[in-house]
Amino acid sequence: MALGPETAQGLRPYLRHTADCQVKAGLIRPMREGEPMVGGGVCLEHKEGHVYAVVHEVPSMVATMDRSGPAQVATDDYRQGWDRIFGSRPTIGEA
Repeated sequence: MALGPETAQGLRPYLRHTADCQVKAGLIRPMREGEPMVGGGVCLEHKEGHVYAVVHEVPSMVATMDRSGPAQVATDDYRQGWDRIFGSRPTIGEA
C-alpha cells in the first residue's frame, strides 16, 4: 500500500495492490477511540518511504451484514421497561 500526503482533514490518499491482482484507491485515516470504522480497518507496517504492508485487515461491518430492512431500534425488554426508564406514560387529557 502506498500512502500520499496527509490532508488538512487528517485523511491520506492510498493506492493498494491486492494479492488477487486488483488495484484499489481511496482515503485512509487513523482510527480513533469511539469513532465508527466506516469502511473497515487495516493494521499497517511501515516498509520504506511511503510504502506500507497490510498486516491485518478488518472488513467493514456494513459489508458483513446479511440482514435486510430497517435496523431494530427497540427490543421487547426496552418496551417492557419503558415506565422504569422514562416514568409512566401520560393518559389522554394529561400533558
